[in-house]
Amino acid sequence: MHTHRWDWHEDLFLAGDQVQPAGLIVVEGCGAISQASRPLLDAAVWLEAVESIRHTRAITRDGDETWWRGWRDQEDAFYARERSQQLADFTLGPDVGVDELLSLLREARG
Repeated sequence: MHTHRWDWHEDLFLAGDQVQPAGLIVVEGCGAISQASRPLLDAAVWLEAVESIRHTRAITRDGDETWWRGWRDQEDAFYARERSQQLADFTLGPDVGVDELLSLLREARG
């Protein structure tokens, strides 16, 4: 599988990475659950967080307020158009750990 990464500062895709197939593949990101992607997924998980948590995490990660409003507005429009939360099999809060998430996904696969 081939992945792509976006360079926000240069406004372009960077060279992607090759990823070897595995027993469980987690695709994450604000655009991961869409009308087009949902039929291809064994399970979809919506991670719910209030805007203050989303904002704090974005600024901690990116160190800059510059892109926040644009990202937030794009995400909100995407979620409304794609109905991402409604397409999810599970809704989890911001405090869920990776181990708990992986366990839930493995159970969903049977």
